[in-house]
Amino acid sequence: MKEYSELYASRIIKGSYFNQMLHCGSNYDDWAEYALRYLPPDILWNYKDKLAFIGTGAMDACRVAPALSKDREIIVLSERIFPQKGAVEDNSKVRYFIFVVFHEIAHVIKANSGDTILNYCFHDTQYCTCNSTRYSPSCYTAR
Repeated sequence: MKEYSELYASRIIKGSYFNQMLHCGSNYDDWAEYALRYLPPDILWNYKDKLAFIGTGAMDACRVAPALSKDREIIVLSERIFPQKGAVEDNSKVRYFIFVVFHEIAHVIKANSGDTILNYCFHDTQYCTCNSTRYSPSCYTAR
């Protein structure tokens, strides 16, 4: 069993929690790992085997393997929210990316807490009530 001290081991280490959790593509895994490093250890510990991140950056479509989706909540991150390489923490796009990652993790935590099923989906700056924590077209407002 992996120790608590191994929680934040780099995704490039085969078998690390981040290695198992991140599937955003080589250009985007770094940003997802960067955001996850801000999570408090107790939250990361409780959800280390329950989350998976997929980025749409280098693909037009993908199939999520049953082995990944069976035990994990899949969080799909749009390529448009990933910061550019070389961006730093004071960049608003970096802060927004971290916010989005935390927001989606909050949905997972809420869904697993036994609270009501009503959750809020996030799109730009607009919120609307949904019946689940997963993607629902009714949550996205026409522009």
